[in-house]
Amino acid sequence: MLARTGTLLLVFLASGCVAAQPAICPSDLVLSNPRVQFIRSESAPLLDYVAIVDVKNRGTAAQRQDIAQHLDLLLNGVVAGTQALPGLRAGQSFTATYPFRRARTKQKPRPPVPVTFHYVRDDVPHSGENCTSADDSATMTF
Repeated sequence: MLARTGTLLLVFLASGCVAAQPAICPSDLVLSNPRVQFIRSESAPLLDYVAIVDVKNRGTAAQRQDIAQHLDLLLNGVVAGTQALPGLRAGQSFTATYPFRRARTKQKPRPPVPVTFHYVRDDVPHSGENCTSADDSATMTF
């Protein structure tokens, strides 16, 4: 009887371990490497910058080509730009760029500006699309 109970307990524990594994997501986007580049500014009161982020489908399947999605650029928490994002093949990367301007200031040090890139689905996700949302935003301060 003890051997049978031990076997049942082992089967029960093994099934719990299998159930606890995260589901494999066929297509899943990740935002990484947010950065801002200064561009020589010709306009005296404004400084020109480009905000850049890398987007990659780290899944094993391509996204649907008719997928509706975009990236938002937020400066100080306010949407300052939006860019449509194409459907990406498995392993494919896309670099999104957003030009923006910032007023010159004589204040030293210059006040920091939080820059956030946020992935947005414009349609209803199908099963197996973008299963994790923890990596749908990337933030930096410059």
